[in-house]
Amino acid sequence: MSPLFKTVAVLGASYGGSSAARVLAQGLPKGWRVVLIDRNTHMNHLYAFPRYSVLPGHEHKAFIPYSGFFSSETQEPSPHAILHAHVTSISPHALTLSRAFPEHGIKEPGRTLDFQYLVYALGSHLPAPIDLWNPANTPAGTKAEGIQWFKRCQTRFAHANSILVVGGGALGIQYASDIAEAYPGKRVTLLHSRTKLLPRFDDAMHTEIVSGLTALNVDVILGDRLDLSSVSAGKTVRIGAGGEERVVRTESGREIHAELVLLCTGQKPNTELLTTLSPDVIVPEGPPREWLG
Repeated sequence: MSPLFKTVAVLGASYGGSSAARVLAQGLPKGWRVVLIDRNTHMNHLYAFPRYSVLPGHEHKAFIPYSGFFSSETQEPSPHAILHAHVTSISPHALTLSRAFPEHGIKEPGRTLDFQYLVYALGSHLPAPIDLWNPANTPAGTKAEGIQWFKRCQTRFAHANSILVVGGGALGIQYASDIAEAYPGKRVTLLHSRTKLLPRFDDAMHTEIVSGLTALNVDVILGDRLDLSSVSAGKTVRIGAGGEERVVRTESGREIHAELVLLCTGQKPNTELLTTLSPDVIVPEGPPREWLG
């Protein structure tokens, strides 16, 4: 098939990549095809991940099959394809995959897909322990692996008596409130570096959230930032009958004890492949903190 078609390769089939692939498939002229590539067998509905990682019994709902993604309203077979594979390298007009797809012109031993245009939509990832997309957690990218990861998270939350959530954005607020509501007996602390939660929104939003967290007995600490060196230091203290809590410190010197620490402090873009293709377009570090206000 491939010699007969010009190709737009779309890397990443989550929200951005899948939307781009659909729009392109509907608008490309005859003789072109879209090849959508993702490491996962199912689309991961990531906005439901925080709740499903806390609340058992719903984890299977987070994975949406790609079946019929490029279904055509005509009788002609669709020229477009969605491939379950890892991209191992990119050059200006070709990429290599972790497996071959002879039916789409991607053969051994090279496993190469030539393209005219490339859409890079590989998203981002969260820090451990809430990093489902870490290949170590789901090496084959299957629904079954994802469900097992959710169950491990649920067990971890269920067994921890004290949890520190770092970051008062939407993710941190949801984790803190969901854990506190599901497990009223746990000691849950939410630490945020700013003086208001969700500072880009109206003050009423902050007031409402703090009220809700207070009702759930969440200890909210504002205006203090976690000293990340204290996390890597690995200090612990013994509690109860053989239990153990981590000891971390804020930049003001305040010590916080927790069995489990969740860093909800933002995501890191998955730019590794793009770096090898065009290193000049990547900013290795974000802007200085003082630029952010």
